[in-house]
Amino acid sequence: MDFMAQNRSGLVGRKSALWLSLLALLSLGISSCGGGKTPAALVDEGNAALTSGDYANALTTFEAARDQAKASGPDGQKQVFRARKGIVEATAKLKDGETAFAEFEAMATEHKDMMDWKTYQRYASVMKDNDCVKQAIEILGLGSSAFPDMEEKFKEMGKSIAENVGTDSPEMERLKALGYVQ
Repeated sequence: MDFMAQNRSGLVGRKSALWLSLLALLSLGISSCGGGKTPAALVDEGNAALTSGDYANALTTFEAARDQAKASGPDGQKQVFRARKGIVEATAKLKDGETAFAEFEAMATEHKDMMDWKTYQRYASVMKDNDCVKQAIEILGLGSSAFPDMEEKFKEMGKSIAENVGTDSPEMERLKALGYVQ
């Protein structure tokens, strides 16, 4: 084999190795974004972790699902909504009411068309059950504003919360201000 033929085969070999390296790096980058799973699969995985009591893992998985679904544009909005619901519940179970409420508020703002009064009631209950009483009351207030025709349902839950807070507490004052108790 002459010198030119050897040089061309070496160059071709280096180009092939470069392409293989590039493909390997690209596949690592793709798999690190949720392990190659779809947002729906990640939400399902997060729900399984939530059910099993692994709240930290659930939170991480729901956040990955939310971020991945957001990147997919308008088609991913249903999965963003599902992931946000999981984030709210996982953070409440981790006793991080402020973060849970912030995520709920973002969900209620960005997904108004997917929210109903039962969603507000459910997540107010999740907050209350996980000692995030202040945030539960705020969710009830948001629900009352969004669904004024369901005011009685929100009042019932407000009264339920009032049974578990002190009479002179800031939470009781907020419940009174919202008209849930007297």
